[in-house]
Amino acid sequence: KHEQCSENFYKENVIAELEQQTIGDSGTSNSNGGKIIDILNRIENLNDDESGDDDNLPDEQNEYDSDDNIEDIESDLAERLKNIDLDNADAVWDKLTENEKQEFQTMLENGEIEKIIPQSVDPWWNQIFNMKIIETDKIQTMEHEILEKCPKIVKNIKTFSQISSKEPSLCVKYNLINVLGAYVYIYRYFNADHFDYLHEATNSLISISLNLKSNKIFASESFAIESVTQECMNQQLPMDEETTNFIKEDIKAILNGPCNTKHMKKVFIFSALSDIYNLLKLVRIKLDEKDGENNAKNENSFCKKFVNYEQRNFLNLDKKLLKNLILKIDYYFAYVNSYL
Repeated sequence: KHEQCSENFYKENVIAELEQQTIGDSGTSNSNGGKIIDILNRIENLNDDESGDDDNLPDEQNEYDSDDNIEDIESDLAERLKNIDLDNADAVWDKLTENEKQEFQTMLENGEIEKIIPQSVDPWWNQIFNMKIIETDKIQTMEHEILEKCPKIVKNIKTFSQISSKEPSLCVKYNLINVLGAYVYIYRYFNADHFDYLHEATNSLISISLNLKSNKIFASESFAIESVTQECMNQQLPMDEETTNFIKEDIKAILNGPCNTKHMKKVFIFSALSDIYNLLKLVRIKLDEKDGENNAKNENSFCKKFVNYEQRNFLNLDKKLLKNLILKIDYYFAYVNSYL
């Protein structure tokens, strides 16, 4: 099962790379398809490098043939993708030859796909903020820099007394940790592009956080985190010891906040909750739009060519569920504001 999960993970990431690499540094679509062609060239070249068909040819002949072959590949790919919307992964896939599709599948099976997987983004909570003994007049600038690198914090966060007349239970912190554990997982899993995979990311977030999914109560931090790892496996999502350690360290970093900024300790937690809040809110807005439910079903059709969706227990994201979860996040905002 784990091998299959890992294979699906690589497939999704390479597909995401095909989509993401179409955007140039300026944020506009790369009209000549250079980057996406480069990805496909790498698939071709890795396959060519490992084929021993020309081992008996003289080195010079191999070199000339190799150069000619690369030029032919680039020219052919460029021609096929010339009038294709490179932001449409389905359209790009349809233009690949059967041989290219087979090479892609072979690379998934033998692990060679790792050589072209995009490097994972460094999460915003791992950014280094140097707050050691700086001049007073620069503190405000540094604080602004921290806020700029984090998801924007929602406005008008209430105190706990404004939403409840009762003191919070000790388990609220552990329930919050369960939610944060699910958040850091999906942030890494979607390589910070969770808003590009709106319904799938939201579904994954809820599915692996039992506090969100079924209001489960946790009695300790370890149980809260273990639950996330177990639910990832139940959902056929990639999970191993390294990923578990990432989750633990990520939660610790978010709870601690920026280094040496005691008065900004809550910033990371507020930012994480804000990201979750906005994700849930945006899905709800999409469901309010015409044919929103149909759009949700059709999302990521390209990924569905590879991922075994039958093994994923996708939830029905209705407006009532999302409304209740948004209220729950509001509750955590108030709790953090008053008690952490």
